[in-house]
Amino acid sequence: MASLLVVPGYFKWPFMKKDDLQFAYVMTNHEFRGKGIGEMMLRRAVERFSRWQTGILWYVTDTGNPASIRLCTKVGFEFFAYAKLTGLFRILKVISA
Repeated sequence: MASLLVVPGYFKWPFMKKDDLQFAYVMTNHEFRGKGIGEMMLRRAVERFSRWQTGILWYVTDTGNPASIRLCTKVGFEFFAYAKLTGLFRILKVISA
């Protein structure tokens, strides 16, 4: 029905610190979209990880994904910067804040 992946900081995300986490691949099956399931799932995950997480919680999305942008802003994430994937290992490099 819906899923999300929680990823720790690693070399492809140089802006993330050791204790940071990122919510990635937040997806809801097509037939269940628009019912608030993704929002509920992300809110619960943020709430759960915020209890013990000492670092920053990140949500990275593509500028061409308006549904993902709406979802993360509804849940309270704020814009940080634009970035692009660069190099052989597709490292995310911040290009403007």
